[in-house]
Amino acid sequence: MISTTYLAALFGTYILVVSSAMIFNRELLLVTMIEFIDSTAILFLTGILTLTLGISVVFFHNIWVADWRILVTLIGWIAVFKGAMIIIAPGPLIKISRMVLAKPTFIKVLGFVYCGLGLFFLSKLII
Repeated sequence: MISTTYLAALFGTYILVVSSAMIFNRELLLVTMIEFIDSTAILFLTGILTLTLGISVVFFHNIWVADWRILVTLIGWIAVFKGAMIIIAPGPLIKISRMVLAKPTFIKVLGFVYCGLGLFFLSKLII
């Protein structure tokens, strides 16, 4: 359970900061993300880091139970899949990213959803 609490704190803090950027600093985030997906070197490095972090979470916390802890495991597996896709075939993810970035209102709404997820993870530290 300690690993779950640690990962909830880690994910909750990260998600809260990123969601704040999506809500309060959307214009800078849009410019940054467009430059990001246009740089194949940075994209490839991000794929390696995302894959590594995802594998670490999966090896450290591969818990399949019917409660909130499964979200931690799912984030790990999503990171493994996303990291592998960025390395092997980034085209579809770039296309999806461009579609999302073309809808600034959607990014703000998604920011609020992510904020809720981050707060949910951080609430698990109190319980």
